[in-house]
Amino acid sequence: MGRIFANRRPELSVVAVAAAVAARRAGVKVAILSNSVGATPSNLYAGYDLEDCDAVVISDDHGLRKPEPETFRLVLGMLELAADQLVFVDDSPQHLPSAAELGFATVYVKDLRQTIADLEDLLGVSLAEQE
Repeated sequence: MGRIFANRRPELSVVAVAAAVAARRAGVKVAILSNSVGATPSNLYAGYDLEDCDAVVISDDHGLRKPEPETFRLVLGMLELAADQLVFVDDSPQHLPSAAELGFATVYVKDLRQTIADLEDLLGVSLAEQE
């Protein structure tokens, strides 16, 4: 397993990370919710500053997986927010209905730049990279 995942990284790009940083700078809470194969023998999340997020839920750490509703409830509790105050963004359309049923706004990622524009509209903040 270590060799299979040794060079694999989560689907995070420089643009997505910059948008998350800009959101936090604007006062928006940011959470990471990721289904995972676990941190051993290879940690796909090494090198990302996940501790800079307001909440991090890696499925293997909590015994929950998207789209289980309890996974989304865990994020709600960690952020201390109601679902109607959150936007759930995912590139797997099968994960969106569970979040929407709980009251999250949802955004399906097909094109990252369009997704960021959609988030800017929903959040009312600029997510452009700032120097």
